[in-house]
Amino acid sequence: MATTVVTSGVGGTDGVAPGTSGNLLTSDGTNWTSAAAAGGGAWTLINSTLITTNTAGIILTGIDTTYDTYAVVAAGIHTVTDNDVIFVRLRTSGADITSGYQYVNSDGIQLSGTTTSTARPWRIKGSDDYWRISGETDAVGNASGEGCSFVGYLQMPRGPELYPHFHGLGIAVNASTVPRDIQFHCTLNSAQTVAEIKLYSFSNNIAAGRFSLYGVSHA
Repeated sequence: MATTVVTSGVGGTDGVAPGTSGNLLTSDGTNWTSAAAAGGGAWTLINSTLITTNTAGIILTGIDTTYDTYAVVAAGIHTVTDNDVIFVRLRTSGADITSGYQYVNSDGIQLSGTTTSTARPWRIKGSDDYWRISGETDAVGNASGEGCSFVGYLQMPRGPELYPHFHGLGIAVNASTVPRDIQFHCTLNSAQTVAEIKLYSFSNNIAAGRFSLYGVSHA
């Protein structure tokens, strides 16, 4: 068997068998070993789209039964139209799911100025054809320094324990260049075979940003 020679920081060497790929090198105070598995849990990039030209919507594929949790990252989303609103839809393989969306969201607390701002009301929808990400009052702006970024988690995309649900946090900068935090908590009201996720705006015209999908391993 091949042996890896390791030099310790305090002098001396020990011959350590490589063990299984991905194992950690550990010590019990006397001997080195590579028998212990590395720590679990990871984000695995599944799909990512960099938006550089105007597009009606971005669709990320790759959702299946591999993971119970998917992370969705929207970075620097910039719309062509001013005062626009950001939405998310789930999709089966090749088609939008167009009903059964329930959500609450808010563009919450203003992140500029020297005084504490009053939180805006939550928007509550018991039945819709999308999940709204940006808030009730402040839509996102299209000038320099304006737009939207968020991180969301899609849980149990196939059920049956829970229907697919999506929750997360972000920031939206409105047409007056005022930044506000955004929060969204969303669910479908029935089981669905989810395979894709779509990001789009009310005007159907996103100019720039990145939209990425990660599978989250719990172990």
